[in-house]
Amino acid sequence: MIIIHIVDSDTWEENKGSTQYYGDTLKSQGFIHCCLPKQVDEVLKNWFTGREYLTFLEIETNELSSRLEFEN
Repeated sequence: MIIIHIVDSDTWEENKGSTQYYGDTLKSQGFIHCCLPKQVDEVLKNWFTGREYLTFLEIETNELSSRLEFEN
């Protein structure tokens, strides 16, 4: 299954060469926010309104080494 992580492009450019990616919330919240592809439009509307230069990372969940958990 594919999930999507949305990040500002500058942050991604700073981190894309690293062997691990922590996102902007792993240390503060204990997880990295992602969504299903069908949720992208709603996530953009609710959390990224007016933001430019975003990068959409497609993550194959079969390749994760960390636990995947869905919220309601």
